Amino acid sequence: MGYERGMKGRLKPIEVGSAAVLASAAASVVVVGSLLPRAGILELLAAVPLAVLAQRHRGRSIIAGAAAGSVVAFVVGGVGAGAAIIACSVMGGVVGSVSRRGRGWKTVLALAFVIGPACGMVADFVLWVLAPARELAFGSLRSAAAGAASAVDTVPVARVLAEQAKSLLDTVLGSWPLSVAMGVTAFMPVGMLTVWKLLTMVLARVDWVRVEDPLEVQDQDLSPSTPGPLLLELFDVRYRYPGAGTDALKGVSLTVGEREFIVLTGANGSGKSTLVRVLAGAVPTAGSVMRPGAPGIGAVGGTALILQRPEAQVLGINVAEDLAWGLPDGFVPDTATVLAAVGLAGMEQRPTSALSGGQLQRLAIASALVRKPALLISDESTAMIDAEGRGSLLELLAQLPRKFPVTVLHVSHSGVEASRADRVIHLVNGRIAAPGPDSPVTHSEAHPGSGSASHVVAPEATGRAPVLELQDVGHTYAPGTPWSHEALRPLSFELGEGEGLAITGENGSGKSTLAWILAGLLRPERGVCLLDGRPVVQQQGAVALAFQHSRLQVQRPTVGLDILAAAGRHVHPKAGPTTDDRAFVEGALHTVGLPAGLATRSIEALSGGQLRRVALAGLIAAKPRVLVLDEPLAGLDLSSRRHLGQTLSLLRNRDSMSLIVISHDLEDLWDACPRRIDLGERVSQRQAR
Repeated sequence: MGYERGMKGRLKPIEVGSAAVLASAAASVVVVGSLLPRAGILELLAAVPLAVLAQRHRGRSIIAGAAAGSVVAFVVGGVGAGAAIIACSVMGGVVGSVSRRGRGWKTVLALAFVIGPACGMVADFVLWVLAPARELAFGSLRSAAAGAASAVDTVPVARVLAEQAKSLLDTVLGSWPLSVAMGVTAFMPVGMLTVWKLLTMVLARVDWVRVEDPLEVQDQDLSPSTPGPLLLELFDVRYRYPGAGTDALKGVSLTVGEREFIVLTGANGSGKSTLVRVLAGAVPTAGSVMRPGAPGIGAVGGTALILQRPEAQVLGINVAEDLAWGLPDGFVPDTATVLAAVGLAGMEQRPTSALSGGQLQRLAIASALVRKPALLISDESTAMIDAEGRGSLLELLAQLPRKFPVTVLHVSHSGVEASRADRVIHLVNGRIAAPGPDSPVTHSEAHPGSGSASHVVAPEATGRAPVLELQDVGHTYAPGTPWSHEALRPLSFELGEGEGLAITGENGSGKSTLAWILAGLLRPERGVCLLDGRPVVQQQGAVALAFQHSRLQVQRPTVGLDILAAAGRHVHPKAGPTTDDRAFVEGALHTVGLPAGLATRSIEALSGGQLRRVALAGLIAAKPRVLVLDEPLAGLDLSSRRHLGQTLSLLRNRDSMSLIVISHDLEDLWDACPRRIDLGERVSQRQAR
């Protein structure tokens, strides 16, 4: 976000989004403080999210946040709540700006003594203009004081104190212009220093997730420089992340020409994501990158990025709105042609919430194509798509250079996808190298396990007492409404101790909904899910769920701390991990095939495959009753897939851990999960084919 400082022009989408979210949080705090008795002090806390907004973005963002928050607060809490948001915006804006410029609390204090009198005069003016509201507020204060005096009238000492308090209040309200100005002036230094302290605490808590993104370094001032990403040439490029001991890229030289379909392969941690960042505009640590113009991330004629999670890239309410999001004024996209090219013809008015996973990914490609990019980078965009959808998306990506003047660089672990490329770039430990025996280029057979199967469990039951039992479980979202959608058809099965069960099905068949039900995170709309005879929703934590998107599950700044937290081991914040803790983490990393040296690595420096295995290491170390894995193979290279299959088999056979694996691909998992359920044809005609 740092690149937005100093930018000219209107608010950018990230600024608008941040202003809306943080201003809403501030408005909520103010409204609660204004409505609850004796909770007015909470209103000061509303300045903290606004200070974060000012610390992260341009000054105009705080203006937008103040406007939005004050309107919301006024509608819900009245004039007082709206005024409180404006006051908090002033304090938060000043404190955040001071923090952004690297100044300290002394600067805040000095500014408070300047701003305080000015705010006091503004408050006097507002109260003078809003005379009826002022008299109503003062009357409420006098009534409250009179009521308090009546309540203690029978106690002589308290009665005297109450009368003195009433007299003082009358004096203060009688000379309200002076009282208000002095009160605001005196409060401002205390309030702003309090906000400064709270902001410092918040930033200390979240700064570990704010790793400087190399993509923010170059070409993000949105200057008038003309995008020209191709012809792209890298000469002896090296890249080292801040704090890292070795280079992520080590002397990479390559040329990316026009209208190519290139597949980038390599093991997890080999440098693929880093190379993608350099190609997209990150400045390397050493070496040189030559291109005719600017990379132009998201600009017309520049570089477009398509990521693994399509839902994270969809911003519009319907398809047409999403295609137009962020386009420059005066640019008219060829919506019909692009939608026809990606297989979404005639869907301009289709709500994005009604699109399947495959359709969302196609929409992400279309949103890139309307900008007429010269370079389109697809970072494992097919990893979360079922076999049929994956094949059609691959065909689409491979054909784009034939239909449009665009080069497509696709990151993948799939041998089938690599076989379609005009050229394959393979990375080994940060260098371009010839494919080895574990490369997808030399292992190009299609993944089995995605074909059709019956809806029954196979093979026959083992006779073990069931640990987990589903009895006619089904789920419909928003039942009884026009938006009702059957996500999971009724399903029944049993899982015994130490058994492994694989659940397959195409996108939209209900696999992820089933995963949340199995973990007790979602109560099924019909039927019941039992763990040891009791509803699993009453035993949250007994069934561990490895999320489909691992980044949502990793919550600590370093690998070691996250594994310890997931396993329920408390680490003293000052003492840090003990020798026993470090040994525990090393054992957990070894279980999932990661080196012990990764324990101190920031989670932000991990590749997607490493992140997935770190999340799994923490869950396994906690020794859950049942382990549910949602798409555990996505983003893993061939070696990691094999190691994961062996690890799961060992857990099931040696430790009697019950396993449920939900996946499109079952290669390398047959030993771990010999039983299988295929959820079958459960997708409506809206499914992308």
